Amino acid sequence: MLRRSKIFCLGLPESFRSSLSLPAGKLIVSDNEAISGLRAYATVGDIVSQRHQSNLKIVDAKTRRSSVVERKVAAGDIKAVVLNPRGCISLNAFTMLHSVRSGVVFVVGEEDLLVTPLLYLRPGFTILYGQPGVGVVEVVGDVARALKVLKILKPVLVEADIKQVFDHG
Repeated sequence: MLRRSKIFCLGLPESFRSSLSLPAGKLIVSDNEAISGLRAYATVGDIVSQRHQSNLKIVDAKTRRSSVVERKVAAGDIKAVVLNPRGCISLNAFTMLHSVRSGVVFVVGEEDLLVTPLLYLRPGFTILYGQPGVGVVEVVGDVARALKVLKILKPVLVEADIKQVFDHG
């Protein structure tokens, strides 16, 4: 049984998608091998979270939006399960990221835009996220940088299957 509900989100307009796909910080690339062993306060993305050390890991069990990656997270490490539809930052995700300081936040939906709330909520802390097909981006939390992104997002109501959150909890 599906539990369809509308949730409040800040949605990314189509016209800004390409500009937000550019690295927001220092891009780390490697010619021949996968980058691993970096250390940061938070990692966003499954591959980055698996290869690098962090206090807080934000994952959705997907990479490149379609391929499901093997879930290498112990159930006891999951501190929160959040609903965050594609192309949005949900109020649910933003609130949980405010309160969860360590462990794993499992995202039902997509975690890509959740770098922005971390920039806002954790000024001065280092965040790593993947730049698909290129490398890893290292960015330091900065309220001003986060506000630039938050200003272009538009309030939207998104229909979502909230049952998925309970299935992963």
